[in-house]
Amino acid sequence: MGTYAPMQFWIENHNLTIIEVDGVSVQPYDVECVLLGAAQRYSVVVQTLDSTDYNYQIHVDFNEDMFGNNFPANYSKSVISTLQYDPAAPMFNYTGPVPAFTLDETQL
Repeated sequence: MGTYAPMQFWIENHNLTIIEVDGVSVQPYDVECVLLGAAQRYSVVVQTLDSTDYNYQIHVDFNEDMFGNNFPANYSKSVISTLQYDPAAPMFNYTGPVPAFTLDETQL
């Protein structure tokens, strides 16, 4: 993903395992979300769930903090898709905050 401001990628109620950063394989590292800077790349493995009782939203949220109060009105602050386990299942009702990015790249 290329962007000039950070984007946060996460899937409701799922963990991600980072396995590569900017083309370099790393020791697997579990996170709840990934913060992507300009021209930064991660490869992740999505840890799927054993249950098909719900479907979950996939989020890519734009970090608008760098704009202060001048966030462009024509920009979308997020893109949402669906991780579908069962077409007949309801969407999971996520009520928590956006997960924190806890990766220390110096430890990879």
